[in-house]
Amino acid sequence: MARLVLAALAAAMLSGCFLLQDGYDDRAHRECDQEAGSRRGACHDRVDENRRERERE
Repeated sequence: MARLVLAALAAAMLSGCFLLQDGYDDRAHRECDQEAGSRRGACHDRVDENRRERERE
């Protein structure tokens, strides 16, 4: 029973981390939208690359 509770707690904590990461990415993309020209595209690329790196870990 304790293992089940621990597993459920761990899953809940991990899902919270994913929600925080999604919020970070959304905010970063909104900030990128304020950049001009090619800097905007480069900014979006950096945000997407950071997301992919986090997913690989």
